[in-house]
Amino acid sequence: MAEITAENTIVYDDLPLTDFPAKEDSWARMSDISTSLIAAEAQYQALWDAGDLNGANALLESNEGLKNAIFNADKWNRIRDAIIALQRYYLNDVQAYIEETGKLAVGINDSPTEEEKPLSSYSVTKVDQLLSQITGTKAVTLTAAGWSGSAAPFTQSAAVSGVTSSDTPVIGLALGTGDSGSSKNIERSFSFIYTTVTGDGTITFYARKKPTVNIPLMVKGK
Repeated sequence: MAEITAENTIVYDDLPLTDFPAKEDSWARMSDISTSLIAAEAQYQALWDAGDLNGANALLESNEGLKNAIFNADKWNRIRDAIIALQRYYLNDVQAYIEETGKLAVGINDSPTEEEKPLSSYSVTKVDQLLSQITGTKAVTLTAAGWSGSAAPFTQSAAVSGVTSSDTPVIGLALGTGDSGSSKNIERSFSFIYTTVTGDGTITFYARKKPTVNIPLMVKGK
């Protein structure tokens, strides 16, 4: 299983004997038995033949030269982990690593802090979302019976999904091509509205006079 660390490096938890691909492995080089190691090698072999594995291992740990001259399971397991890590990286993870590194290189961050904003850019998905918020439209109808208040200002709140208290959307009439007389009544009632206040998911309309007809509106942007 691969884990991408805070430093944007991949670590394979099930291959603990290799540092790849996070960094290059730094193992000691092996060497052949030299004349100075013949006695130690003979002692090691005698301990091994006698079944004294603890003694043989202790001798290896105490003699760095002998340890570097003998190939055992520990060295093989290091090579095994390194080979599997290399294979897995190129088969499974190299593309994801390139993409993640690319994002950091160009500063792609959809939720940057104030300090990160000068060096960050949005992903295409985030840009599309923001453009949709700016250019998207929502239909709202203010009903004649929905106004509150016995005197001015009369108010009516309409549910508008996605709007927040900090938004300033563009609001206009959504008139059809039908009866012009009906349109005039709607336009006249719309002229009574003098301001709006946005909330989270709502827009409240304020009118100097109470409209007497339903008013179809189009809300655009945020």
